[in-house]
Amino acid sequence: MLERLNEDLQALKDESMFRTLPEVMVQGRFVVAKDGRKMLNLSSNDYLSIGCNETLKQEFFASNSPAAFSSCSSRLMSGFDAHTCRLESTLAALYSKPAAVVFNSGYHANTSILPAISTPRTLIVADKLVHASLIDGILLSKCDFVRFAHNNLEKLASILESKHSKYDEVIVVSESTFSMDGDVCDLRALAELKHCYNNVYLYIDCAHDLAAVGERGLGEAERQGVVKTYTMQPEYDNEARRALIGITPKFEKVEMSLVASVKEGVSYTKFIIISMVDGLSKIITGKAPAEVSGPLGVAQMAGQVAEKGLLPLMNFVAFLSINLG
Repeated sequence: MLERLNEDLQALKDESMFRTLPEVMVQGRFVVAKDGRKMLNLSSNDYLSIGCNETLKQEFFASNSPAAFSSCSSRLMSGFDAHTCRLESTLAALYSKPAAVVFNSGYHANTSILPAISTPRTLIVADKLVHASLIDGILLSKCDFVRFAHNNLEKLASILESKHSKYDEVIVVSESTFSMDGDVCDLRALAELKHCYNNVYLYIDCAHDLAAVGERGLGEAERQGVVKTYTMQPEYDNEARRALIGITPKFEKVEMSLVASVKEGVSYTKFIIISMVDGLSKIITGKAPAEVSGPLGVAQMAGQVAEKGLLPLMNFVAFLSINLG
């Protein structure tokens, strides 16, 4: 094997494609080479030079101290971090969703989520110019996938029409703003196309416009008016003027299949656990009274799940027992 690898490396050198790590020092918007040359850095993703803003760094650490530099463990074990939970809660609130999950990077997100939500009965349909991390996630999914010409929604529509009935679900993968050319996807038209089928879902990578586009910085989805919202009404302790642990969503009663109710139970359970941990941290630090702790949040959520029927409630209790047991 080593002989083959050496041959491959030599072939790269012969084709002037062998790469080495440059020894450079970053100084704000510039990089300084080993020989002392100072050059404007046009290869950085830090477009606004926020990462090298010393004043911003000092303000950040001052307002978030003490902050751990490592979780030292998986979040499923003991790697809890209050800062991460607050960030996820903020993102969930901004997008009017029951919960959010933060990954280490966009690459980790794309290579984790796509394999997790797909099965051998899933078809992934991806834009021809999606990011390499999305391609890796698709390949890890080990399901069928096809690609359509860049931003060609007519071609996508043709693929969906001919293939959607052959699979349990179809996931359309695209980007809101494409990293290489900087052009954008017509998210509104994509959403309208998605709603023509009951088994088609959208997976949109918004890495290149999040926090840069939209009135609240929610990206192209906000600018194009396709940030889907749900009716979520927080319960408040009027006397203490504090939000109670847990959120009471307003749902209509619906009949659900076993698979759908299991998915719903997992979603609620995750949100409950996060709420309980967040509530406990507030009680320990004195930011919330003990009477609005985790059990009240559980009661609120259980009541809402029960409105959907006995089966969802049973699944909710089962998953709660598994996660807290």
